[in-house]
Amino acid sequence: MINFGVGVLGSSFVLGPIAEAVVAAYNMGSAVNDFINRHIENLKSSDNPTIASAGRVIEGAKFGFGLGYVAPIIIIAAGQILLGNSFSAAIGVAGTVMSAATLSNPIAMTCGAIGAIYFGWKALTDVERNDILDRLSSGLNVGVELIRSLIGYVLNKLKDFSDSKQIIEFKIFIKNQAAVFGKTLYDVTKSLGDLVKGAAEKVGNIAGQAADGALSGTKKAADVAVLTAEKVSDFAGQAADSTVNATKKVADAASNAAGSVSDAASEMAKSIGEKIKRTDQ
Repeated sequence: MINFGVGVLGSSFVLGPIAEAVVAAYNMGSAVNDFINRHIENLKSSDNPTIASAGRVIEGAKFGFGLGYVAPIIIIAAGQILLGNSFSAAIGVAGTVMSAATLSNPIAMTCGAIGAIYFGWKALTDVERNDILDRLSSGLNVGVELIRSLIGYVLNKLKDFSDSKQIIEFKIFIKNQAAVFGKTLYDVTKSLGDLVKGAAEKVGNIAGQAADGALSGTKKAADVAVLTAEKVSDFAGQAADSTVNATKKVADAASNAAGSVSDAASEMAKSIGEKIKRTDQ
């Protein structure tokens, strides 16, 4: 293992396998502190205000907690778990999970982790939060209260360093990074709006396939268009199952929206089918 604690927490202190996994995923090498310093500067100097704000959050944690590069690693690890990284292989073989997932963009990875903490931590139950804290404490070899404090720091400081538009833009990074682990934006945020938006995007992709097929004049286009209508129904059902505690007003609005899309998809299927029938004749 890399001795992360030299000059920070004492020469005998060693962070656990989850920290090793983070170091491997970022290709930090043995000069962890130098890498973190460069990483912070790359974030802060970005022309994208959202990315720059992430850099200021990481920088504040690095110097504000008196732990040096240990603090950013803890924050990244916490965000990665919220994104869907179980770190299960890291407990046995450090770095396997993240390196195998080909997480090759350190800036996107850090922004995704910070965004996941901001939008995902508050969406968890107390039991879920405690479970994550215990897993991180064991896998990082640090105390639960330190991890909790760093998560709280991200929750508070991101608002200081970002405006409302920039904070919302973190969802782009969450969505892309969560997808690496087979998760969706909704899986992280537990937001009804993100669920419905994600479903609509999937339906839109299927409808696009139908339109592309229609241009080629194949019968397959009609089948895809019909599948579009079926998928709308599936997604609407998933939304209903996942939002038992949502208000009736929001549920009704989602249902009406899904119904409208379903009608449009059905009309698309009918239209394409008629065109193909005329072509065959």
